[in-house]
Amino acid sequence: MALTRLGGNQSINLATNTTGTLGVANGGIGITSGTTDQFLKFTGTTTLASATDNAGSLVFIKRVSGDSNVSSLDFDNTMSSTYDGYLLQVRQMGITTDQGNIYVRVINSSGSVKDNGGYNWSRITMEAGNSTLSTGQGEGAQEGYLATDMNNGSGTLMSGTYTMINKSDEDTARRFKCFGNVVQYDGVQSRFEQGTIGFEYASAETIRGFNIYPQSGSLNYVDVALYGVNNS
Repeated sequence: MALTRLGGNQSINLATNTTGTLGVANGGIGITSGTTDQFLKFTGTTTLASATDNAGSLVFIKRVSGDSNVSSLDFDNTMSSTYDGYLLQVRQMGITTDQGNIYVRVINSSGSVKDNGGYNWSRITMEAGNSTLSTGQGEGAQEGYLATDMNNGSGTLMSGTYTMINKSDEDTARRFKCFGNVVQYDGVQSRFEQGTIGFEYASAETIRGFNIYPQSGSLNYVDVALYGVNNS
């Protein structure tokens, strides 16, 4: 069977041995070939492709949430050669101490949390209503940073979207990097800040995951999700 034109709201079911071409005018089309789900892959000419042919797409890996007294967020065993990179989405997160930082430490292939002074980091932020930029940086730190100078108080939260690159397959150092945009609102001082922050783990380690934790006290109002980018 060969279909040369299909328009409107229609659906088709192709038998296992059906071959041919399919011209598409309007609408969306779902296809089942035998017991295998397939979709239409538009590449100039319409072809059938497996539903697993999704290189470059985001894949949900893990979500951690909690309202109060969260000592740390465990994202161990989340990184592998399946993905080129990762997207860390901090939907919201607070801290129970004043002037505290939110840190990240990577976990190597043997399960050891690395706090060996292998982190380099930098940040730049601007406060609403203030034209002065606030900066910070460090080399040889014991951890990387997601947020700095968080305050404890009603409505005090941060959010951020971070890109993580984990090149554990390379022989060189500086395989792991995390960088992104962060916004913070201080409910105590009615202050809004936005900025960029990032770090690298400079030692040559195979990284399989990471932990997020506060400088002191606990995390609260936590909602954090990790996505992987399928290998292209």
